Amino acid sequence: MDILTFDLDGCTTVAGRAGSGAPLVLIHGLGGSHEDFAPVERSLSARFALLMPDLPPFGGSACAGDWAPSMAGWARMVADACDRLAWSRVVVLGFSMGGAVAMQLARDYPRLVRGLILCSTSVAVNERGQRFWLKYADAIEGEGAAAVRRFMEGTYTPGFLEAHREARERFERRVGRVRPEAYAAVVRSVFPYDYTETLRALGAPLLAIAGSGDPLTPPAAARGIAALPAHAAAVEVPDAAHQLFEESPDRVVAEVGAFIDRLPEA
Repeated sequence: MDILTFDLDGCTTVAGRAGSGAPLVLIHGLGGSHEDFAPVERSLSARFALLMPDLPPFGGSACAGDWAPSMAGWARMVADACDRLAWSRVVVLGFSMGGAVAMQLARDYPRLVRGLILCSTSVAVNERGQRFWLKYADAIEGEGAAAVRRFMEGTYTPGFLEAHREARERFERRVGRVRPEAYAAVVRSVFPYDYTETLRALGAPLLAIAGSGDPLTPPAAARGIAALPAHAAAVEVPDAAHQLFEESPDRVVAEVGAFIDRLPEA
């Protein structure tokens, strides 16, 4: 994998780049980085050209001055990176919060998005959901990385991290990168959101994937997403929680590959 950097709007965005073939953009979730896709990178890059940006202020990306995180800003960064790679049509996969960025990208740059894959994602965060996230931001500001550790551990199937050494090591690196002030600022800035009308108007095919045991975005959320666009499907992955790429990488790779194979030519 190569590491690229892109400068835009006072931010330096780091991105992983691997493979060749049809372009596939992978967008990580809250507090993540391109490393979150390590369990599927080799298999997907054997078939597709991957771009895996670190959304600032996470991973290796950073911004100067009074920059404020937003779905629109992140979508602009992804679109700019695609333009610099001369990618005019891409499939976009968003995981968790990255799914919201992917939906924003489809809203703002519809001609760029050839297909949309939403993993462990909800179409909207309402006011009740916002209160949950604001409480989480309070915990991060009060407890630091310990609050992130506790929250993140709850997104895996119980016992998974203890039984899988590499997944545990990636988890520890992710927690070790936490900068509480920046992390909490993101949580306070980007919720609530609602992409219901965006998906109703979506012209590109869509695939929604959820783990059967996901406590944050259960399979019902994926089915709700798939009910909105004209061309969409939902997949429930058994015996998996929120962290699909860690817990069911082979199933995710198979579903992504089959979805892209069904798309019309770019």
